[in-house]
Amino acid sequence: MKLKRITAIAMSAIMAFSAFGCGSEKKKSTKASKVDVASATSLENTVVLLPDYKTGEFNLTADIRLTKDGQNQDMFVSCTGERAGDDVRTGTYLKMAAKGKNIEMNMLNVLSMTGGKAYINVDSLLSAIGAKDTKAGYYAIPAPEFDSKKREQFEKDSEELAKLFLNAILEGAEVSGKDGDFTAKITTAEGYIKSINALVKCASENKDKISELVEKSGDMIDYEKYMDKLIDSVGNDLVDASDVLGMKIEKSQIEAARKSVKEALGNKESGSKLDVGEIIDQFKNAVENTSEEDMKKAFESFKDVAVSITVKAEEKNYNVKAIFNIAANDGSSVSMDLAYKFDSKDVKISKPGNTKSLKEIAQYLKDNPMIFSGIVGSLYSFR
Repeated sequence: MKLKRITAIAMSAIMAFSAFGCGSEKKKSTKASKVDVASATSLENTVVLLPDYKTGEFNLTADIRLTKDGQNQDMFVSCTGERAGDDVRTGTYLKMAAKGKNIEMNMLNVLSMTGGKAYINVDSLLSAIGAKDTKAGYYAIPAPEFDSKKREQFEKDSEELAKLFLNAILEGAEVSGKDGDFTAKITTAEGYIKSINALVKCASENKDKISELVEKSGDMIDYEKYMDKLIDSVGNDLVDASDVLGMKIEKSQIEAARKSVKEALGNKESGSKLDVGEIIDQFKNAVENTSEEDMKKAFESFKDVAVSITVKAEEKNYNVKAIFNIAANDGSSVSMDLAYKFDSKDVKISKPGNTKSLKEIAQYLKDNPMIFSGIVGSLYSFR
């Protein structure tokens, strides 16, 4: 069903880019270990070493620049944190500039996951929207529980498919480097066409595997069981907090929400499934119905279309950098720099000491009304 699959894919993405390839290990380790990079004899083998870096500090950044009609729009996003096995502490920074307006949000250590719970830093969220020097504390909710065997198989299948698609992308690329340090570049129309055709072939030949992998992504977590656990954990607390704030929520409303969510998750109508095979067929038909000459003409409308990916794997460090530059003849352009860095270090992630109930957080907000004045003023300045 669509809701379950999309939720599963989103959660898998969060796990992949917040925990950066959490392994299937049963015991967490707070001690950094060296990664065996002997297999990094090719770009694809170097890329799939990413999940082996399990304990240390990570930083993911995206720097995006858009120029259109003579106006610039910029966005910078950074996700920084630490992980020790499946335990993660992470925060996000966002800065946007467009049409003379600037938005800046800094959510330092906004999320910690340890001991089967996710701890949300309420002060970090309040700070991001303009409040200062608050002491609301952390709020804890149950973290999703993965079926370890299904997750391990999912990761294995994902790695195999990732290698296949990476090889397809590299069909039109110039690859240089050795010993775990490689760079791939695509700069010509011929290179892009070759890579696109290889991607179409790869997707078509592995359509069943891809569809099966999407289905498996929804089976790693028992979502109905998790929603029960989440609502049991939060429901009564939400009722109490709403009472403090004078916006009464009844227990019957919580139970009605539980029923609605479980019905949505349990809806197994075949028509609502995400049809990956159909999407692949549409992609294939679009490419096959476009001649190589038309593809080359399309590229001629751009002044610059360049992609560069660099991957470097060492025993205690892992670095990836991808640069995308697209510039049209009319002066419009899009540039995007993506970078990921992992430094292996001893890391210990503990439960935050100032965890509070929703009722306590609500009472704190009620007792400190000036917090909302700061938030309103901050939001008004972005208008």
